[in-house]
Amino acid sequence: MKKISFEEFQKLNFEGFKKINEKILQNNIKWWAHSGSLLGFIRDKKLISWDDDIDMGMRLYDFKKNFQLLSKIANEENYKLIDRLDYFGLDVARFIYKEKYIIEYKGKEYISSPYIDVMMGVSSKNNNLLKRKLWSWTNNYLFIFNSFWKPLPYFGWKFNKVKKIHWYEQFSVFIVRIILFPLFLALPLQNLWLKHKSKDKSDKVSFYYNYDNLGIIYDVNKLQEKKINDFKILVNDNYLEELNLRFKEWKILPSKEKQIPHHIFLTPNLNKYKNKYKIDPFIIK
Repeated sequence: MKKISFEEFQKLNFEGFKKINEKILQNNIKWWAHSGSLLGFIRDKKLISWDDDIDMGMRLYDFKKNFQLLSKIANEENYKLIDRLDYFGLDVARFIYKEKYIIEYKGKEYISSPYIDVMMGVSSKNNNLLKRKLWSWTNNYLFIFNSFWKPLPYFGWKFNKVKKIHWYEQFSVFIVRIILFPLFLALPLQNLWLKHKSKDKSDKVSFYYNYDNLGIIYDVNKLQEKKINDFKILVNDNYLEELNLRFKEWKILPSKEKQIPHHIFLTPNLNKYKNKYKIDPFIIK
């Protein structure tokens, strides 16, 4: 496994993203920047210097319609397109680089593949609080079943800190899965609903994976084109409102303590764990 700096890791993903983005837009498939990537492109004219992934959104209808083409584009740039449909959840997809790296960051080492998150937008005509809460509850409460037949990862991330997941935590989650097993039946129903939504060509969508509970509405026919240095990107027509909702004082850099990657995972002893440790994109978010 090759060892690289965090700057090299980010550059590798960004260069791959620019090629994928260009091909997707050339094929008239609409996708747009959101969350931290939107913030970086608008405020800094680049990725945020400590951001370790790229955040894009796409209408579920467009994703399913163009899945084979998107997979081909991914392979051409040494990425693999992962569809979570096979893992009980059609809420997010990922372009994952086919190689893993040991990443050096502030004197510590991490393991990850560069990747691009693609949040799925489903038809949503209004920003209804009850609907947002229901979607958020579904995604959070049923998360433990998203990878039911897979063990938990050896490492996890919570509250900006990396920690090893101990055997008793693994066991506790296993017990919870057994107790709540009837809820497992809700996942096929969730997927049936999402498959139904994937046939809906409505212009207005919001992300089903409603992690921030904001329920922002995106109109795919009103996306704005932004020129960022040597490439173009699509953004929400109300991107300033989105930034104000999501980040409040987004024009100001956060404190140094908060300028940290949120997705790469600390490996305290690579020799001990290198044969066991694996970042599983279907489990870790």
